[in-house]
Parts: sequence; structure tokens; C-alpha cells
Amino acid sequence: MCAKSTLTLAAALAATALAPAVGAQDATEDVRRVQITYRNLTAGQPFSTSVFIAHSAGAPPLFVEGQPASFELERLAEEGNVALLSSNATTRLDGAFAAVAIGLPVQPGGEVSVILEVTPENPLISGAFMLAHTNDGFAGIQDVDAFALTGPRTVELFAWDAGTENNNESGDDLIAMGGTERDPEHGTVRPHQGLSDAGDAPGLWKFDPEEPVAELIIEPVP
Repeated sequence: MCAKSTLTLAAALAATALAPAVGAQDATEDVRRVQITYRNLTAGQPFSTSVFIAHSAGAPPLFVEGQPASFELERLAEEGNVALLSSNATTRLDGAFAAVAIGLPVQPGGEVSVILEVTPENPLISGAFMLAHTNDGFAGIQDVDAFALTGPRTVELFAWDAGTENNNESGDDLIAMGGTERDPEHGTVRPHQGLSDAGDAPGLWKFDPEEPVAELIIEPVP
């Protein structure tokens, strides 16, 4: 067993929840603003702080099914810590990444919106958030062409398993229950199978892995 980072879920949310969108677009570029709104469809799974990034086709993927998660995604999926993903992008705003926006946490039934700028050179949007009452569950979008939008686009988000921590649902490991330990899995990203009855997680936290956990709408801002 390995200890989790001392950066708890609550601390990660407090550190990033009110961070503004940042970008490096030149004023002469064709810059378009889009609004990203996502709604929590679960009965008992809060979403952590989210991070959304505008980028080019040359940017590395946020995740690939069947491949190990990056360290940055691991921290988001296990701790709700978006700082590494956002800082990695903001240090490269003049290259493959163009803008970053941070969204507030969302309780079941709630929704939140963020604004992001896209350009012809950086038209794509990727982003993610943790399913806060899991070991390493997350949901998100990847490589959505927001620059080409002429109207709203709706995307159903399903739960993913980062494959970095075993889904033991133990109170010692679940950061939502104050756990600071972790049970490393060394697996790969795959669709989440939902919560079981074997651990300490309350039944209310369960979700149907065959159903979307969130509905996300991206639309141009006039």
C-alpha cells in the first residue's frame, strides 16, 4: 500500500475551483468563445473540479482506452487534483495548447458552465473531472472540434476507470471518506464497471455504468 498525496480532494478543489480561464491567443487571430455546460446525472456521485483545455491536433491525448493513464490523469482520477493537467497545459500555451478553463465541483443533479476560447490552430477541446466517490473513476471529453460549431452540441459522458488504483472501495483508500492510502493497480484506462457491494462505500454512491453519468453541451458564445 502506498500513501496518497497530502493534497486532499478538498484542498485540490479549493486551490483551483475559482481559477480563471487563461489563454495565449493573439488579438489578431480568429478567436471564438464557446460555453461548456455539464450536468450531473447521478444520484450520489459528486464531480470534482474539472479542467478543460483548448488544443491542436498535435497535443498528446488526455487518455487512450487500453493504455496506462498519465501521471496527471492519475492524480485527477484518484484525488480530484486538476492542478497538474492545467499547469502542464498553461506552461505550453504557445504550442499545442491554447487555453485552459477550470470548472467548479458539481453535486448530483447540479450543473456548471465554463467559457473557453478556441482558434483555427487550436480548435479542439478535451477535459475531465473525477467521480469523487470512487477510487479512480473519471469522465470527460476528448478532441471535440469546438471551432467548427455553428450550434449546440450535446455529448453523453460515461464513467471511465483510470486503472491506477484497485476499486476496493475501502474507507482507507477512498479520498471521499478521508482515506489517505492507495492500492496501486498498474492497469490501463477502461470503461468503469460501477461500484460493488464489497467495500465501505454507501449504496447511494452507486451508478449504472451502462448509463451516462453526465450530459455536456458545448455551444458558441455570440
